[in-house]
Amino acid sequence: IRLRNLLPASPHRRASALPVVSNLLPPISRVLVIGVGVSGNHLRRSLPSGCEVILTDVTLEGDADVACDGQSLPFAAACFDLVIVDNVLEHVSDAHAVLREIERCLKPDGLVYSCIPFFFPIHGLRDFQRFTPVGHRLLFAAFEMVELRCTGGPVGALSLAAISALQAIYPSNRTWSLIASMSVRIATRPFAWIDNRVTSQWARGATAVPTGSVFVGRKGEHTVSPREALMEFTTRGFRESGISA
Repeated sequence: IRLRNLLPASPHRRASALPVVSNLLPPISRVLVIGVGVSGNHLRRSLPSGCEVILTDVTLEGDADVACDGQSLPFAAACFDLVIVDNVLEHVSDAHAVLREIERCLKPDGLVYSCIPFFFPIHGLRDFQRFTPVGHRLLFAAFEMVELRCTGGPVGALSLAAISALQAIYPSNRTWSLIASMSVRIATRPFAWIDNRVTSQWARGATAVPTGSVFVGRKGEHTVSPREALMEFTTRGFRESGISA
């Protein structure tokens, strides 16, 4: 796991906007995490010390404090300052149902942090969908956009595809899987800077292959149309993350 963190297959694939969120939170905040998996400790360290963090997932096998479905959250309305849904929405059959619950549970002007992959191998049976960055923004049409970041790029996409292709040769051999993964990571690491360059150019209209995107939004009273979402993109552009995965 440590080697995978040092040599991510997709450079900057989860470029975090949590520092942006942390600066916008009140000193004492309630934070809800949907689909925490085993990243609970990491999320708690990433948030201000004054946050009360409630971790949820569909089971208690990972770091979750509460087992529940994101489409039916067992919490009162308007009780959280921030909801984090990190690499989860691709795994739910009805993403809009989860978003309605997020909106219900957030306080007025509450924040949402969402990370969704775009170019990423199918992982697990419950892997239903992918979103482009603009599609990600439209998914949160009921929220005011605070931040939208394209993460990863063609080098990350190439490395993910190469790892998947090599692992498919001996799919049940864990040793081969590890060798294939680390070999590709080492080989592509020197070219990680290309992803940052392409991401910044894509913000000005160039073509790119992002591995994912991060959206930070604020609960509002206006739902943006597809036209308005595209206008946000053309006038503001996607910001460079500059944060390593």
